[in-house]
Amino acid sequence: MLQLAAGILLYQVRDGEPWLLLMRNRGARHWGYPKGRRDPADDHEVANARREVEEETGVTGLALHPEFRHVVAYTLRALDDPTKLVYKRVTYFLAAAPSSDFVLSEEHDDARWVAPDLALRMLALPGLVGVAEAAFGAIAELEAPP
Repeated sequence: MLQLAAGILLYQVRDGEPWLLLMRNRGARHWGYPKGRRDPADDHEVANARREVEEETGVTGLALHPEFRHVVAYTLRALDDPTKLVYKRVTYFLAAAPSSDFVLSEEHDDARWVAPDLALRMLALPGLVGVAEAAFGAIAELEAPP
């Protein structure tokens, strides 16, 4: 079974350094980004990502980075039947957060803005580390002086 999901890495630049919003999943207890499964009502992966970010953080009206699109694919066991595998594909986008404010959803038990070195230490899943590294590179290009 293929499961599609999408999310957005929210960032801010503080003292010339990009900070990411990381959220800790209440059940699995790992750090990641706001994201979630695609609903039938989502007409596109961008709609999926925007809806999930709004549900999980309360943040709306984001302008997505025009060239950042990073896909992570992996396999996991189905929650309802551990003998079945689920192939999951998550598409991540990147957007500057309009402020430091966010609302913590029931899906998460912690969230915080973190600098690159801490973000890379907190992210335990290799695919998420790769997404962060790509995001930091894209942000550096955006924020570089002309």
